[in-house]
Parts: sequence; structure tokens; C-alpha cells
Amino acid sequence: MVRGLRDAVVAAVLVAGLVAGAGCTPDGGGRALPAAVSLTGEQVERALPAVVGGAVAWQPQHGYPVVSEDGHLSAYCDNANPACEGVTLFGRSGFAAKPRQDVRTPHLTFELVVYETAAHAERGAERWVAALRQREDRELKRVGLTRKPIDVDSGADSTDAWMVEKEYVRMVLRVGAVVALVRSWAFDDRAETEKAARLQVDRVRAVAEGGKAGG
Repeated sequence: MVRGLRDAVVAAVLVAGLVAGAGCTPDGGGRALPAAVSLTGEQVERALPAVVGGAVAWQPQHGYPVVSEDGHLSAYCDNANPACEGVTLFGRSGFAAKPRQDVRTPHLTFELVVYETAAHAERGAERWVAALRQREDRELKRVGLTRKPIDVDSGADSTDAWMVEKEYVRMVLRVGAVVALVRSWAFDDRAETEKAARLQVDRVRAVAEGGKAGG
């Protein structure tokens, strides 16, 4: 992968998570609406994948997972603007394939950004997509590469996904009040990255419902 392309994209800090919020306003049938998904920092850490299966022998990167809130949000939001409105905490987990001399080392990251409400997360997801693509456009034009949208069955409430062939895949997923970002570098296998997206969404839902997330 072109070094400049990777550096430019790596600079974009992404993530997704679940959030507090939602009330119990009765609907037309008098039933209370379900509360919005909510995760604590400890739950975000459990929701981030600890193991990634598939065709690649992904190895956890040193120092992950990382979950930050409170005092760390200011620094995070300096990088995340304008997608930071309503953010309460974020977490990140990273993996790398076993290095080989003949190929670039593939990387895969999972990021969870927790918003105050589902409405904040919906706007945040849209802003993440716009900001990421804007940052990419400059470098893609410089190196003569093309981005194309892809369909991904992630199981999320909303999904935006695209790829640059032989370079990377990007996915911005929303689950309730959470935005999850799943990204690869030097790896464009759509089937494997779709499995990774589904893994992240399933883990978020499982932890939010009080269950255990496998892997």
C-alpha cells in the first residue's frame, strides 16, 4: 500500500460503541418503547473482539484493547471533529497478520464510539463517513486509486462500506447509540472483512443485552 495513503488514512481515528439514552414514551398501543442500548467503559472493552477467526491468523497488537473516557475525550474529539458531538466514551482494538517478507503486513482495527443517544450516533455515523471520504479523496487522487462502495451484511442498524482494491476496506456501522468502525490496511478480502463486521455487531448486541460475547 502506498505509504502516503496509509499515513493519511491512519490519521483518521474511528470507533463505534453503544450508548445511553432512550426513554419509555408509550407508543400508540400504550406499550413502552425499549430503552436505548447503553454500554459502560467495561462493557465496551468486553464488546471489542479479543480474537478474530477466519482465513488470516490475526494476532492482537500490543497495548489493545484501549478504552478512554472523561479526561481523554478532549484529545479524542480534537481528532474526531465534526463527528464528536454527543460522544461519551470510545474504545479500540487492533490486530495484525503474521509478518511475511514477500507481502505487506495486513492490519485490522475495531473501534467503538459511544454516543449519548441514537440520534447523536446517527448523525455521528454520517459525519464519520463524510470526514473519512474527504480525507481519502486527496490521497486517492494523488496516487491514482479509486474507491468503490460495497454491500456488507453486518446486521447493524445502518452500514456504510467501501473499499480500494488491493489496499483496504472501510466500514462504518451503527448499532443503536453506538458507531462501530471496522477498518483494514493492506487487506481487501470482502468476505473476511464482512465476517469481522458481523463479529463486532454481534458482540455489541450480546454485551448490551447482558450476555457474554464469545471470542
